This record gives sequence, C-alpha cells and structure tokens, in this order.
Amino acid sequence: MKLSFMESSTVEFKREYTSDVSKTIIAFANTNGGVLYIGVGDDGSVVGVSDVDRTCIKVTNAVRGSIRPDLVMSVAIGIEMMGGKNIVKVAVQRGNTPPYYLREKGLTPQGVFVRHGTSSVPTTDEAFLSIIRSTVKEKYEESRSLYQLLTFKYAAEQFEAKELPFGEEQKKSLNIVASDGFYTNLGLLVSDQCKHTIKVSVFQDQEGSDVKSWREFSGSLLRQLDEVSNFLNLANNNRIEKIVNLRRVDKWDYPPHSIREALLNAIIHRDYALEHSTQIKVFSSRMEFRSFGQLVAGVTREDIMKGASALRNRNLADLFRRLNLIEAFGFGIPMIMRSYRDEDVQPTLEFTASSFIITLPNTHIEKHETLRGNTAEPVELSEDEHMILGLFDIRESITRRDVEKVLSVSDTIAKRRLRELIRKSIISPVGRASKTRYVLNRGERGGRIVLDQA
Repeated sequence: MKLSFMESSTVEFKREYTSDVSKTIIAFANTNGGVLYIGVGDDGSVVGVSDVDRTCIKVTNAVRGSIRPDLVMSVAIGIEMMGGKNIVKVAVQRGNTPPYYLREKGLTPQGVFVRHGTSSVPTTDEAFLSIIRSTVKEKYEESRSLYQLLTFKYAAEQFEAKELPFGEEQKKSLNIVASDGFYTNLGLLVSDQCKHTIKVSVFQDQEGSDVKSWREFSGSLLRQLDEVSNFLNLANNNRIEKIVNLRRVDKWDYPPHSIREALLNAIIHRDYALEHSTQIKVFSSRMEFRSFGQLVAGVTREDIMKGASALRNRNLADLFRRLNLIEAFGFGIPMIMRSYRDEDVQPTLEFTASSFIITLPNTHIEKHETLRGNTAEPVELSEDEHMILGLFDIRESITRRDVEKVLSVSDTIAKRRLRELIRKSIISPVGRASKTRYVLNRGERGGRIVLDQA
C-alpha cells in the first residue's frame, strides 16, 4: 500500500527509527510544525514497524534527552494502522520558545534545524540570527545569548579578589543566567568569549593622519576595562614633575580618574545590539571615547551633565557596581568634569545620530608643543628638563646653582642639562662667567612661553 500524500515541508517519511528523527522533530518545531511517519518508505509505501512500543519509547527518549529547550508538550506520539500494518505517527507543533536545537551541538547554527522543502537542514548563520531576533522582546542584555558555550574565568577572578561569591546562584541573581537556565547577553558580555571589542588608535599628530600604534582589546568587558585603562594610563598619560614653592608636584596629561570614568561610561552605556566596536582615539592634544548608541529616550544632554541616571544596560551597571568599579549610577560625567575643574581646558560631550563622544583634552599640550623659533614643533623633554623648567614657575631667570639644588647633581651635570635646553632653543644664557643666568626664550606670540598653567 502507498499513501495518497507525499513528503512536503510539513510531512516526513522514515522506514525505521534512526537518530535523524531528532533533527526532523527540531526542524518542524522551528518552522511550521509537521508530522513524521515512521514505517513509511520515501515513495510513500507502508512497510510498517515490527516493534511499535520500542520505537515509541525511542522517540520519547529522543525528545526528552536530545532536544533543547523542552519540547515534550509540543510533540504527540501515537500508533496508527495503515494497510494492515502498524506505523508510528509523531505530530509536532511549532514550538513557543524557538530556536530548538540538538543538545550535543549546542545553540549553534549547526545544532538548529529547519525545514527546507522536504528536507531538515541546519540553519545558515543569517537564518539562525533571524530566528533568535524574532523571539527577542526584552532588552538586549536580558535576552538569550546566541552563544551558550561560555566561560567566566576572568569574571570569577575579579569577584574572588573582592571576596564576593560567584556561583550559580549569584549568576542567576546577577541575570547572567536567565530563569530558563540559558545564558543571557549580559553573560556573554562578561564572559571570556565576549564578541564585542574596544579598538584604540594612537596618533602622532592632532589630525589623525599619522598612526603611531593600534590595538584591539577583546575578552570579558571586565578584562577590557582593566587592560584598556592600563594601556591609556601607563603608555599614553605622561607625568610631569613641576616645582611649586620649591616643592615637587606630579601632574598628568589627563587626570587619571577622568580616563577611567570616560572608559566606564563608554562600556556601560553603549548599545551592544549594534555590531560596532567601542572606539578610542588618542591624539597629541586629546583622547576621544566613542560609544555607539543613541541617547535613551527622554534623556537630554543637560540631564546627563547633571548626573541623571538613564541606564540602557542596567544589569551590566549593577554588576560593575557590585564589584565597586562604579560608586553610583549617574556620577561618571560629573566626576570627569570635576577632575578638570582647576584646568584651563575642559572635556566636551558630543551626541550624534548613532553615538556618544567624550573628549578629554591634554592639560599639558603647551608643554608638548613648546615653541622653537617661529614654528610650533614638538620638543622631547627629559624628566630632569621638566624639573628645570618648573623653576620658571616661580622666577623669571635661573642659575646653574638653582639647577644643582633642584636636581641634587654636581655642577658638571647641571651645566650639561642647561646646555641641552639651550641646544633645543628653549632657554638662553644672559651674562658671563659666574654671573650667567638663564631665561626662557620668547616665541612668536611675543610673550614668555607658558610651560604650565597650574
């Protein structure tokens, strides 16, 4: 006997039970539902099943053991008589929580099957993303991650360092794991497999035409925070020692707290539903932090400047707060502005249709661009030279003896340091022999070159 209907997108025939049955059931559940007949040949001929009870048990075990999420309530397994022979009929409804996948393959395109004509096939990457997105109704950080094979080695180390527990219960309370047992996108963001990166470009000039170095930081956002912060502060934030009232005072190109806060702001507030990497550009005169995503609806620039807390990624911010990486919500921008309150230059905020940019100005740009003759050419200064030039903050001219005292060096070394500053056209000698004094050169602006505004 042959059946009067043939295989289609919602009908499948199997002569006998095989492991491929799971793939067919998954494909039906992910697409439009369907019916699987076991004991029917590809041409529709009824061959029957010799042991229907055993076959039904195998199908039941496959549904319970090899398919995720749970699909039991959407599958009906029964026995029918056709042409005097027993067959097993498996009716599958379209599932309510797709995508369904093979447990052994995980939630990957290779483990998710759909119906294509009369075949059950793995999804393409594009179709996989489409299925996921069609089920997402909540915020990005709360939705199910496309990637479920996640590890949390770096995050666990950070929690351990703060003497905080980081077990399964904590992952649930932090919303790293959802109520259905799957990792959320927040889990992806703090996992070692985080797909989002931070790109840092360092330029020799102010226009961005001469690249000095470029790095891309990946892994857990907690790792990216630490590594990018260290890179910016250690490699791109110069310390200058100056003399104020005969005391040495450290001063940085960028207030260290400002870099950390700008970086935290870029990480916590960006829209991770967008594929772009967070971008940081370091110029000779400034640092720019570009975080992608529009302002949260109803929030204005003035609100942010006043410390209004409008969080796109509230769970991520809460996790950072638990680790004491942020003090409180909404404090970042005001803290950055306070760190520059005694400076002549100030940070700026810029909002575009798709991004938010914080620009930190270099507080020592005049030092790095000391005038040589009539051209603004950058001059490299050693630590000793910076200390010598700091003397001009409290006097119009200096002597060799002043240099010996401030550097605690011999007269020979003092003379050598002064000669180097003369060679660089930064200072000039006035007078002769023991009465020689040294003054700062005048630039084309017609006044004494200001080496420090503080």
